[in-house]
Amino acid sequence: MHLQEKHRWSNLIECNVNLAHGGGSNHRIFLTSLEFLIKETPDVLIIGWTGIDRSMFYNSTGSRVIVAPSRSFNEDTGDNEEHIHKFYYKHLHNSFVNFYNTLNYMIHLQNHCECKGIRLLYWNACLPNLDSKFLLDVSKQAYMSRVDKHIEMKGITHNKNILDNLIAKLDKDIWIKEFWYGINTHCKDFPWRNDGHIDKEGSAYWAELVKKYL
Repeated sequence: MHLQEKHRWSNLIECNVNLAHGGGSNHRIFLTSLEFLIKETPDVLIIGWTGIDRSMFYNSTGSRVIVAPSRSFNEDTGDNEEHIHKFYYKHLHNSFVNFYNTLNYMIHLQNHCECKGIRLLYWNACLPNLDSKFLLDVSKQAYMSRVDKHIEMKGITHNKNILDNLIAKLDKDIWIKEFWYGINTHCKDFPWRNDGHIDKEGSAYWAELVKKYL
C-alpha cells in the first residue's frame, strides 16, 4: 500500500491536482502532463522524474498499463499484465532510448511552461546519477553499427554527445534546491517503506523543502 493521502507530500503542500501514479514511467509523466496542460494552465507545475527502466503501454481495451521492473499492471483495474512485462523487458527495453526520451520530455515541458508563463519545478524521484560513467554505459546501448570496435567506439562517443547536448539544454534553475537534486538524497536519513516510497516523516520533510520553492 502507498502512503496514506494525508501524509503524502503533495497533499502537505496543498496540491490541487496530483497526476502521479505509483510505478509510473517518465513516458506516463510526459503524456499525462501534456493532457493536463491542454485543458488547464496551472500557476505551478511540479514534476518528479523517475527511473529510466520503466515504461507505459495501452492494452487492447484502451487501458494504460504501467510497466516497472517489479511488476506490470493495469492502471485502471490493478490487474497484473505479466505477459506485457515479460515481452517488454525481453524484446523492447532500451536504457539509451528511455533516457534520451526523458531528456526530450524535460526540455519540451520546460519550453512549454516558459511560453505559457507557468512556474515549473523539477526534482529527481529516481533518476540515475548524471555522471560520465552512466552516460558512457547507457550510450553503449544505443542503436549503432558494431562491425568492429573502432566503429562501435565512434558510435558510443556520438551518442554520448547527443545526451550531453540535451543535458546542456536543461534549465538548471527550475530544479528544487539544485540541478538533479531529489528526494532520495534529501530524505536519506528517514525510514522508507517496503513499497519503495518514503514514510510519513520523510514525506513531511520533503514537503517543507518544496514549499520553499513555491
